[in-house]
Amino acid sequence: MVRAGYPIVLLALIVSTAHGGEILDVDTCGQIVPERARARLASDLDCTGASDPTFSSVTLGRGARLALEGHTITGGNRGILCSSDCRVDGPGTIIGAEYGLSARKVRLTDVQFRLNSQAAVEGDAKVVGSQVLIAQSNWLGIRSAKKVRLTDSEIRSCFLEGIDASRVILKDSVLVANGVGVLARTSVKLIRSTLSNVGGQSDFDIRSIRFPRLIASTCSGESEDYSTGFTWGVCARD
Repeated sequence: MVRAGYPIVLLALIVSTAHGGEILDVDTCGQIVPERARARLASDLDCTGASDPTFSSVTLGRGARLALEGHTITGGNRGILCSSDCRVDGPGTIIGAEYGLSARKVRLTDVQFRLNSQAAVEGDAKVVGSQVLIAQSNWLGIRSAKKVRLTDSEIRSCFLEGIDASRVILKDSVLVANGVGVLARTSVKLIRSTLSNVGGQSDFDIRSIRFPRLIASTCSGESEDYSTGFTWGVCARD
């Protein structure tokens, strides 16, 4: 089936070619990168206005890897849809989608997500990122059913949670002016990181089930055991 305005291009390669080191060019909205293949964004991709509400600007097969090469993906229900696990390397930007990126498991390096309406990143299992910037998501920064681990990253100005996950580990990272900085359904660990939600939608930097571990880290707002409503006493305004 061809979606109105955007032909889906299936890059049909045999497995031996995909494993042989060839790098595929992504230059068309709706393009599908085969599993375990390596690809690069050849130019900016503007996929706004697609008539199909489930449209994904780029789809990555299981184990596929995409290099953004300094370019931008704009629009789509999902800027990037990973059918299972995938990897996306910057520099580059995903902007103006409903969901910036959806995956079962994803590894991100030097990627920016801006102005995505539902969530910048959603993962069914694990989200691992380094040098990730998420800004001004209308609802969520990152949502994961299991684990989020970020290093040298920043999440700011997301209307609801900066991160909503079961387990959260932040290292050398900053979360500022989100609805809630971190909602951890089990544990949260901060290493040389800063959370500051004062002046955001709420003053909560941390809401978690287990006692937060802060190592050389600060949170200037409040913390809470969200199962009981009692404070953890680890943030400046507790």
